[in-house]
Amino acid sequence: MRLWTPPATDSATEWLAASPGASVVDVSAQSRTLYIQARTPGDLPPVETLLADLEGQIPDGVPVVVVTSEGRQVQAGRVGG
Repeated sequence: MRLWTPPATDSATEWLAASPGASVVDVSAQSRTLYIQARTPGDLPPVETLLADLEGQIPDGVPVVVVTSEGRQVQAGRVGG
């Protein structure tokens, strides 16, 4: 699972580039779930874009959760699903 974090960090950084001022705070894998902590001054870009970019880099079926700086958790969905 540790191998997931470098490609997931790259994908999340590219994904958040669509939202000015947004950045990745941390990416971690816990209990076969990928958590992306993001700081964003506005709305998040569509999570479908992030999931599509993670395909082929993270095993299919892995749940992705985005946690915003305000503490909001967004269940993005599952990779490849």
